[in-house]
Amino acid sequence: MSVILTESILKKEFPNGLTENDKEVISRSAKIETTTTIKGKGLPKSTTLLKAYATSDTGAKRLVYLLRNTSGHLILLFYRDKKDKVGKNISIKNKYFENALLKYLSLVLADIENGNFTIL
Repeated sequence: MSVILTESILKKEFPNGLTENDKEVISRSAKIETTTTIKGKGLPKSTTLLKAYATSDTGAKRLVYLLRNTSGHLILLFYRDKKDKVGKNISIKNKYFENALLKYLSLVLADIENGNFTIL
């Protein structure tokens, strides 16, 4: 399954750059059958929010993808440590997650509209 990485998310989630291990973790966790559907506010039409758990060389990670239902593409939104304020509780009950989600959705949509993305 292909994963879309937008420039804004890469800057926010990987300020020191995307490592080969990070790419492997993203690819390994980008499977609909191993993710969990979660609720989110402000989602674009025909999309689903998915949560995944993975282990990287720096520890346990929480990943959130936006699934484009019509194309089947996954868009990476979050790549967080489980001890992070957002990664600790990936749900809309967590105000940190809820606020970051709304912000990240607008960044992702703008990047895709402007062609500022790569496909992993």
